[in-house]
Amino acid sequence: MLPRVPGMTKHRDPLLTIVVAGVAALALTACGGDKTVSGPEPAGPASASAADPKAALAAAPSGLAAGDYAFTSDTPAAHTEGVVHLPSRSSTITSRNRDDNGSSQLRTVGADHWLRLAVDPADIDRELADIEAGGAQMKPVADGLRHAKVLFDGKTWMHTDLSRIKDDRLGPDLSDPDVTGVTKLFAAVLTAGGDARQITGTVDLSRAGNTIGYPAREVTIMGNAARSVPFTARLDDKGRLTHLELAIPATETFPAGTWAIDVTGYSAQQPVAKPTGVIKEMPADVYALLNS
Repeated sequence: MLPRVPGMTKHRDPLLTIVVAGVAALALTACGGDKTVSGPEPAGPASASAADPKAALAAAPSGLAAGDYAFTSDTPAAHTEGVVHLPSRSSTITSRNRDDNGSSQLRTVGADHWLRLAVDPADIDRELADIEAGGAQMKPVADGLRHAKVLFDGKTWMHTDLSRIKDDRLGPDLSDPDVTGVTKLFAAVLTAGGDARQITGTVDLSRAGNTIGYPAREVTIMGNAARSVPFTARLDDKGRLTHLELAIPATETFPAGTWAIDVTGYSAQQPVAKPTGVIKEMPADVYALLNS
């Protein structure tokens, strides 16, 4: 699972699918700024939700905004699970590709971030052969792949400066503790109907940004189908989101399928510990690889 590189004659699913697969780019980063990280839990929506499904959806991410929850996500690309514990400024996410040949873990404690990747060495060798055929201009990416073959062993934690990775590829800023992207998705809802506990409708993914973990190019490939994607949302008795699924159209890289997220354990999570074992600084050529 390696990045697609300009000039390659063929490609496989990108490495970034491992890192950012699914749930609205569910990779987690450190809490930013001077945001308050403790206090009373936001109130859930009032009884108006039954009469106004869009208002209920707008209020449903209230528990996510509190930054204390667990989640799982299933997409055509990967299975992902994680924990956000904003009071301790910590979070963790683990993602595994559907074809079971790659996985990632991203952990945040305070201002520090660590990334651990597992990639099949044979995949790296095949990709390296393609890239080396591209000539000298591809040397920085090739160097990164050679280093990756050693570091992406599923055992080594790389201490990572997320500011050196472009386009928020490893995750959003936890100054917004809704790392799932649900709030942005609900802001792009076109139609909604239902009651206080279950709402169905359509959402315009072209207006929702990178909330499903797909690169913008992939959403563009969906064409008009991206502009009216069916969804189903379920809320708990406090009006907080517990389940969301979308019927995602096919792209060049991913087949059509269901994008689903389940949120549990509101206000019940524990601080995430720093990783132990083999820990190294992420080298410059791996940053170049992730940015390619």
